Amino acid sequence: MEAVLTESKKKMGRPTDNPRPHSLTIRISDADKRILEVYCAKTGVNRTEAISRGIGKLIEEDAAKPDEVEAVREARQEIERGELFSHDEVWA
Repeated sequence: MEAVLTESKKKMGRPTDNPRPHSLTIRISDADKRILEVYCAKTGVNRTEAISRGIGKLIEEDAAKPDEVEAVREARQEIERGELFSHDEVWA
């Protein structure tokens, strides 16, 4: 994954408590894009907010137990391989 970080000029607009003056361009896999789109549709947030939440999870991950972090990594790999299960299959 490659990323480009740029700073934009301050624009006039509605005041905010969480200004976002930085622009980031990244390349992601089809699987990651699909995960992002599903999350955004499910939660009703835009991609910027979803990614911001993901960045927040990085801090939480540092505080998590090592076995929890490994479980999340394994789950992500399963998703990337297309090993998805329906809700009924998981809770049966």
